[in-house]
Amino acid sequence: MQPKNLLVLMADEHQAAITGCYGNPCVETPNLDALAARGTRFANAYTNSPICVPARAIFVTGRYAHQTSHWDNAFPYYGEPESWGHRLQAAGISVESIGKLHYRRQEDSSGFDVEHDAMYVAEGIGEIVSCLRGRAPHRQGRGGIVKAGPGDSSYLNYDRRITTQARDWLHAHAADETPWVLFVSFVCPHPPFIAPPELFAHYAQMELPFPHQWQQPEWPTHPALNFFRTHFGWEAPVDEASIQRMLATYYALCTFVDQNVGSVLNKLADLGLAEETRILYTSDHGAMLGARGLFGKFTMYEEAAKIPLIVAGPDVPANRTVDTPVSLVDCYPTILTALNVADDPATPPRPGQSLWHLAQAPAQERTIFSEYHAAGTRNA
Repeated sequence: MQPKNLLVLMADEHQAAITGCYGNPCVETPNLDALAARGTRFANAYTNSPICVPARAIFVTGRYAHQTSHWDNAFPYYGEPESWGHRLQAAGISVESIGKLHYRRQEDSSGFDVEHDAMYVAEGIGEIVSCLRGRAPHRQGRGGIVKAGPGDSSYLNYDRRITTQARDWLHAHAADETPWVLFVSFVCPHPPFIAPPELFAHYAQMELPFPHQWQQPEWPTHPALNFFRTHFGWEAPVDEASIQRMLATYYALCTFVDQNVGSVLNKLADLGLAEETRILYTSDHGAMLGARGLFGKFTMYEEAAKIPLIVAGPDVPANRTVDTPVSLVDCYPTILTALNVADDPATPPRPGQSLWHLAQAPAQERTIFSEYHAAGTRNA
């Protein structure tokens, strides 16, 4: 059977290396591992901008940040340039979202017929402080790191709700004869570093691999990196015990995301939709997690720039790993191709290639372009 539907799953700030199928020996992500086993995993997938709002604008438009002018979190996507959702709508395809968008506001036409329980930027404004250069106000980024641990949070409850809504949506549309695209977007493992207690307890007992160059004598001292440390309050080293708790929390959050992904995929299978639905899983960017004395994202190091990217479906090569470099701009043609919809010939060509095609092609050399203009930095 030719698959007619597409389920797109996105996590927020999921470092590729903290996934079982990407080689991590400690983290438990059985559902993502199973998805990779029945599909194709891209070993060298990268964000085109390692910060939330620009990355998500790139993901939906297939264009780089300097082309869309969504430079940083102060410039959220508002429906322009055209998204893959707009193209699908023009072709008569049903397109809906459930979960985090991080766009400007609900009133904007962003390419979804319905935006269920969407998370937008605060008050539709964006992070204006990011526009300040050189002497931007210092932020309190340290507190969440040293206070990491078990508990409950609005983010955990949000993702539980998103999972339930996604399952309910699939049930309601199981008998649809016309094709659909559903975008399910989780907010975890993005901080706060608060994890379900049972998952945190599991990882707190383990000897997790520590981040690269986490100790202060090993830190690179490039001016741009020093700026981030000062700007976010990381200039003093975080102690080993706090790093351990933060890692246990982040690992637990990755397992939490995996459980939610598994719940949605199990519902898809239970409804008999697996054979007529392609699946794409990815993240907007990764996370530094203390590597080189840095946290958050913001850099071109592998920890922040590399993302998980998995595609699966009845016509996708199973248990295959592709070394061809790919990035978020490739998601636009991938989604259109899945629904047999052509891009608008009147618009400038986009840089991406379909992941469905790359999944079946020999490995090739490609240049991946990523840029960063946010959080007060003077360095593009």
